[in-house]
Amino acid sequence: MSKAKDFLVEIGTEELPPKALQNLASAFLESMRNNLEKELLDYESMKSFATPRRLAIVVRSLETKQRSCETQQKGPPVSIAFNKEGEPTKAALAFAEKCGVTLDEIGRKKTKDGEWLFFSKPEVGKSAEMLVPRIVEKALASLPIPRRMRWGNCGEEFVRPVQWIIMLHGKQVIPTKMFEVISGQKTQGHRVHSVGAIKIASPNAYEKTLKSKGFVIADFTERKNQIINAVNQAAKKVGGKPIADDTLFEEVTGLTEWPVPVTGSFDQGFLTLPKEVIIATLTSHQRYFPIADSVGKLLPRFITLANLNSPEPDRIRYGNERVIHARLADAKFFWEMDQKKPLEKYSETLKKIVYQQDLGTVHDQTNRLVAIAESLARQQEINPDNIIRAARLSKCDLVTGLVGEFPELQGTMGSYYAKISGEEADVAIAIGEQYLPRFSGDALPLSVTGKIIAVADKLNTLAGIFSLGKIPTGNKDPFGLRRAALGIVRILIEGNLELDVNNAINDAMAQQPCAANDGKLDTAPLFNFIMERSKTYFLETHPNFRSDIFDAVRSCQPTSLLDFQARLEAVEKFTKLKEAPHLAAATKRTVNILHKTEYSHSNNEVDRKLFDNESEITLYENLQAAQQDIEPLIQQRAYSDSLLRLAALQTSIDQFFDSVLVMVEDKTIRDNRLALLSQLSIVFRTVADISLLRDIKG
Repeated sequence: MSKAKDFLVEIGTEELPPKALQNLASAFLESMRNNLEKELLDYESMKSFATPRRLAIVVRSLETKQRSCETQQKGPPVSIAFNKEGEPTKAALAFAEKCGVTLDEIGRKKTKDGEWLFFSKPEVGKSAEMLVPRIVEKALASLPIPRRMRWGNCGEEFVRPVQWIIMLHGKQVIPTKMFEVISGQKTQGHRVHSVGAIKIASPNAYEKTLKSKGFVIADFTERKNQIINAVNQAAKKVGGKPIADDTLFEEVTGLTEWPVPVTGSFDQGFLTLPKEVIIATLTSHQRYFPIADSVGKLLPRFITLANLNSPEPDRIRYGNERVIHARLADAKFFWEMDQKKPLEKYSETLKKIVYQQDLGTVHDQTNRLVAIAESLARQQEINPDNIIRAARLSKCDLVTGLVGEFPELQGTMGSYYAKISGEEADVAIAIGEQYLPRFSGDALPLSVTGKIIAVADKLNTLAGIFSLGKIPTGNKDPFGLRRAALGIVRILIEGNLELDVNNAINDAMAQQPCAANDGKLDTAPLFNFIMERSKTYFLETHPNFRSDIFDAVRSCQPTSLLDFQARLEAVEKFTKLKEAPHLAAATKRTVNILHKTEYSHSNNEVDRKLFDNESEITLYENLQAAQQDIEPLIQQRAYSDSLLRLAALQTSIDQFFDSVLVMVEDKTIRDNRLALLSQLSIVFRTVADISLLRDIKG
């Protein structure tokens, strides 16, 4: 084994996009790991580093050469390579020539398919110095960069212009050229605190050297944790707690290399603005951290992170306070101007905004939403008045000044303006809840009206885009349709909302312009799309649910997700019964017999007079009794009790298969027995298709 040395690669760039920095670093690390393993270059561990101006990886104990290996070439079968007299045929000689050796050097190998000629050739490992530059190139090329840049005379593309490259194996520079930059061992430190290039003596010294000489905390996680602690301590000093989520902390981490907290304040008069407006102004525009007291009330204070240790922190504070004063003054102006007319009056402006080509304007989209929401309300057998009103006003805030400035406040501002305009509280709340959940793990609508509007809005979006044939493929989902579908699933299940999904899709599709012009649209793709999202949801939120359990239930085509969940829970319990393995095996046997005989289910009448075996009679009678017992249970969705009742059939089913030959020569008797099995198959599909269950241990 060759002597291993630490390896460092650093790609120095102009400022990288802060929101994407962590993803870029993770993807770079994963790709390097995969490519090193693919090239048989052994190493101990690796760690990534990411700052606004660099992506880097240190690989511990990277071998200087590939592992040696053998390449094998498979030749013709021995039966073809040699004739009956044992003489080599043309096939054997051609294979030896292809391998560049004599026939004596060709070996043989026995496989399950017979004995074949094989040739094994040892491969000497290539040096890391030769392989690593190409490995890094591949890793950088595979990064998830939506839009790559070109600069100067460089023919290659990257997320930002590349300024320097370090490639060190031990203390030795690996020479290469990428992005018109020649690799070396010098990096750049902080733009203010560090002057000139900094030499990295070895990969092991990289992180420490950047921190001590370059005033750069290269470790993203360390920098983020330092920011979190600094922000919490600064907020505590002024008697509050920061309002921030992980996304804001990650973005600020991606903006700084040497973070220093600065606490500022703003005019207390701005606290008359809605809380969400102040938070959006501070976080979205400025990446500041708002501060709230112990009961969640906003304080006129904020925390920002300077990217340097200034000798005059008060000047930094004053500059940030001036900026935020102007921002909040703008927000207050929009807030006051938006209230000069009722929310409903903004509806006419929606006619001027195109929603999507071939789907008309936002006003048209709203009309469709109203129709879908009313249909859902009638399915729920509730008064549709507030639902229709909330749907009608739901998009009006899109053309207000504040939402134009802060798009993330759509719905929220509509709720405020609805209250100010004198709308009923239920209507205003529903307008604020219409976009929930916005992301994975987000809160759900609490009001019934809000649930209906949120489901209707997502169905309207899905139906519209599906009607245009723009179904998500691969990782591409520009309209957020997967998120919308999963939102529907969560609202229906976690919000305990009973709804026939298939009927709701039919109603939504019927409202789309394409349906009006060309007739009825195919609703199956959208139904299947939502069901696939429901599968993801169920398998992720219920550890005991398996893919085969989901498939078994889906085969029965329940269209209510609450009904679907009840069936899943019942089948999952059923798989633990001691009778379950026998019943599943018997059901599969039944299905196979019916399938092989291509038996038609159109006539399942069983003639008891044709029975000539006591086991037939017993199974028939027990099956009839079970059918009568489970029918009311199915109506009550008492699926566990239904399956328990079916489990009682195990003995009579086993006895039937042990003592009865189904495929007898007499067609009349054979068809009668097939009819009995057909009835049995149907009964065992009332809750789920038990034959689809796998690996049942009972």
